[in-house]
Amino acid sequence: MTMMENGRPIRKEVTKTKYFDFNILIDDNKAVIEQTKKAFPNRVYVPPAYKTNEDIQGENVYHVETNVSDIVVEDFAKAAQEYKEKHARQNIKLDGEDSSKI
Repeated sequence: MTMMENGRPIRKEVTKTKYFDFNILIDDNKAVIEQTKKAFPNRVYVPPAYKTNEDIQGENVYHVETNVSDIVVEDFAKAAQEYKEKHARQNIKLDGEDSSKI
């Protein structure tokens, strides 16, 4: 059963039941990101670079600078490139480790 808040399903619950196979969550609601990140810690989260979101941190969190009208396709390409670079660095670290401990 989906939990309700103000007569509407809580987004985290909807995500768990309907969209559990997502890879990236882009949202400007800090509470939604924090709740979903707790339920799905290994997914990618893209909040806007608002001062209120500064404390949302992690290897899988990418803050995007935005204005009302300046977000462009290249911003997503930049975030994807940063994501690939982070994973490449992680793979380099893992190559030197005993994979049985991972």
